[in-house]
Amino acid sequence: MRVIAVLPARNEEKTINEVVRKVREYCDLVYVFDDGSTDRTKFVKRVNGTISNPVNLGKGNTLRGAILWLFWNKILKENDIVILIDSDLQHPPECIPEILEFMKDNDMVVGSRDLSNYPFRKRFGNWFLSKWCSLLAGAEIKDSESGFRAIHVQLLKDILKYSSSRRYAVEMEMNIIAGRLGYKVKFIPVSSSYIIGKGVTVKDGILNAIGGAVCYCKMKMNGK
Repeated sequence: MRVIAVLPARNEEKTINEVVRKVREYCDLVYVFDDGSTDRTKFVKRVNGTISNPVNLGKGNTLRGAILWLFWNKILKENDIVILIDSDLQHPPECIPEILEFMKDNDMVVGSRDLSNYPFRKRFGNWFLSKWCSLLAGAEIKDSESGFRAIHVQLLKDILKYSSSRRYAVEMEMNIIAGRLGYKVKFIPVSSSYIIGKGVTVKDGILNAIGGAVCYCKMKMNGK
């Protein structure tokens, strides 16, 4: 079993090298998928590969493109685990060993963020979207928006089948797909840093709720 890190990034030149340095301590391979950055993000060092979109395509498109790229290039093997972690230091790479420990008995492990230092609107929005996601997934979702997670290869294949969000609803889609298909999912608490001016806006939150509903309907139409 190998651990392969996938880092979606856009204009993260200030933090990405530190994230890569820390992630490399726990992962066998590290790939950065640059979503049309206009800074020096794509010149990150000490990675196994950097793949850049020519323009900004959105996080959902970037993550699906990353998964497809890993499959097409025969990098992913059946027993591999993929770590998804954002490149802005919001998530602590030091929690990767704990996440991997829980992957022994689960198909996906998600870092449920401590949002106590986040503004009220962010906390309320995450609470509402997590409740909405739980309803659609048919399972309890403790942090529907977390971009920090580990996933087995088989679940990644199903995510490619049913995910279609262009932007930030992709994490909600992953939770819905895993829940409705009966995968074993574990949420574990992790610390989180609030970064002013970044993250999901109110408009994004509304689009995420709609994107989750679209994913749910797509799966219901396929008998899932």
